[in-house]
Amino acid sequence: MDTIRSYLNLDELVTNVVAYAPRVVVALLILVVFWAGYRLSRRPLRAALIHSGLHEKLVDLLVGSVYRYTLLVFGLVMALSQLGVNVGAAIAGLGVAGIAVGLAAQDTLSNTIAGFTIFWDKPFIVGDFISVAGQYGRVQDITLRSTRIRTPRNSYVVIPNK
Repeated sequence: MDTIRSYLNLDELVTNVVAYAPRVVVALLILVVFWAGYRLSRRPLRAALIHSGLHEKLVDLLVGSVYRYTLLVFGLVMALSQLGVNVGAAIAGLGVAGIAVGLAAQDTLSNTIAGFTIFWDKPFIVGDFISVAGQYGRVQDITLRSTRIRTPRNSYVVIPNK
């Protein structure tokens, strides 16, 4: 028991916890504020995007994923900053990792960008008959990475948006 006490200075431990507690509370408060901000702003943002004429599926993706995760990342970075983490170095490291992932996933990213273009320009919509990449059929679903069509032979074909 004496060996544990020699390694563990209880007074110093309590002092450090009390000194660090306000930072933890502020970090948690930042996360709660960002979460509440998302919850309060998602419906008006969704309504505004639909009113502007964007496809409902694209709006769901933008508000449900892109907007939510962007706010989450900003809140997390601010909370970590309050806890004393050097977020500048972490963001630089994430930037380098992002470039590596981007280069490795060029096809997926080009399909995703083409998906945004399809949703934006609306060259076809679900229910239209199209002929693409040697395939003819009715559009069943459009996602960011691919378009699914049903051929006259009642088979489904998944065509990358690129």
